[in-house]
Amino acid sequence: MERYRSRICVITVVFLSLIFSVAAIGVENKKNVQTEKTAREKTLDEVARPWWLGDLVTVIGILVGASMILYQLGRQHKNELKIQKENYREQRRLQIYQEFSKVLEEANDKTSDAGMYAFLISTNFKIYFDQVNSGFNSTPLRARAIEFSNKHYDGSYSIIKLIRLFEKYEIISPELDIFKLAVNVATHDMRETFHPLYSFLLQILPMEIVDNAGNKHLVNVISPTQEQITQLDAHVNTYKSAQDDLGGYLFDLNVELQNIFLRRLFDNKVKRRKPIDPNVKVVTTDSDDMEKLEKYFKEETAWGKHVKKSEDDVRNIFNQSL
Repeated sequence: MERYRSRICVITVVFLSLIFSVAAIGVENKKNVQTEKTAREKTLDEVARPWWLGDLVTVIGILVGASMILYQLGRQHKNELKIQKENYREQRRLQIYQEFSKVLEEANDKTSDAGMYAFLISTNFKIYFDQVNSGFNSTPLRARAIEFSNKHYDGSYSIIKLIRLFEKYEIISPELDIFKLAVNVATHDMRETFHPLYSFLLQILPMEIVDNAGNKHLVNVISPTQEQITQLDAHVNTYKSAQDDLGGYLFDLNVELQNIFLRRLFDNKVKRRKPIDPNVKVVTTDSDDMEKLEKYFKEETAWGKHVKKSEDDVRNIFNQSL
């Protein structure tokens, strides 16, 4: 702003100098006219023309030139403001992407950690079963139900932080709302499959208790059966399937975040996921895909049906109270 003030001051000084110059020229012209009249050397045309006409033309030319200079300065100022505004927007987009990226990475890591922990429980349980039935003196399983529970809820809290971020920047990129739906659907499925899995793990995994003296004792050390392995596989597979869906949606979100916030900065575009299974949903911000995905999430998933039922129950209660 200081730069523009200095420019305006310079123009003002130049303008005033020109005005004074014109005034001086006018005085000189008056003297010339008087001299010419005295000497009677002017032609008939010159005698008929007003003495001030030439000065007026000069002043008009100066005013037009000054106006053009001011116009160019104003236009340059607007262009610079526009560039500054666009640069600020790009910086803000980068900041928002970095904020999303940090929370997204945390959510992806923690939910994947919970799914992998469940998968390894199933794998190690089978190994332990084979060792016991082969007569080996195997050490009890190290996995704990409470540790799995902690990992699951850590992942759930990270998803809550991500959803809050969706809501925080909804005015900037409202199309990201489709990812909020997708994440809600997947986390609902993980939550519904967590409870039966956790209850079953409490039955088959060892637990540590602490006595009054502060000593730890291992309890609930069992010899697994084939039926328990089958049940565990079923519980883990449903939980892991929900976690895989969530992981896919988070991957899609990372792609869309880069394309939305970084595309202009790097003049490039990230390719979307192309799963082999056609039944696997890929979340995008394309208008046609968003309409189909929204219909699917709200009408065909367990979360969507649960939300609709809850809304219908509330409406019925409200109508009955009228």
